[in-house]
Amino acid sequence: FDGQSAMPKRGWDTVTVPGAVSSWVALSERFGRQSLGTLLAPSAHYAREGYGVGPVTANAWQRQSAALSLGLGFEDVFLKAGQPPAAGDRFRLEGAADALDLIAESNGWAFYHGAIAEELVAASGAAGGAHTMADFAAHRADWVEPITIDACGLTIHEIPPNGQGIAALIALGILERLDLGDEPDSGRAIHLQIEAVKRALADVYAHVGDAATM
Repeated sequence: FDGQSAMPKRGWDTVTVPGAVSSWVALSERFGRQSLGTLLAPSAHYAREGYGVGPVTANAWQRQSAALSLGLGFEDVFLKAGQPPAAGDRFRLEGAADALDLIAESNGWAFYHGAIAEELVAASGAAGGAHTMADFAAHRADWVEPITIDACGLTIHEIPPNGQGIAALIALGILERLDLGDEPDSGRAIHLQIEAVKRALADVYAHVGDAATM
């Protein structure tokens, strides 16, 4: 694609059409007892009024600040005067609050067919991205059967690929075959848990993708 031999690590060409909004709508319509506006109101409130940035988040934000300064528009949202927020700073996302309100008012339509889609496509195009309005309009949320494993005396359900839920199941499957002892927080037990997750993620990174093309 566009002369590239591998998926780029940053930029608009790494971004798929977001599925979260269509999932909110589908879940709300199938199982919800409250309106989408009621459900999104707390998120819109914190986006508009702001929240105090915690120290762990501030540290991660600082480490990633260089990656946000690539001239793709991210710095306009996530950096203030070129700097990430410090721990304790109040951070606001008024644009996100407006978007959440519009999503609620249109029951998600604006995100895939209306004003929000138009702004996203325009921003992508301005930075050399390939997104089109047709891409957004064609998006659909999929209902899928969960994948499961019996481990540690429980049945654990996860979302199937291309999500990473399979990594948790692989790790649990490994741990089911090991003796963690009677102290789950002992040094040995924690070490085994970490190694199980590392091996699970290695398989996921090597093999897991869109189920339709795996």
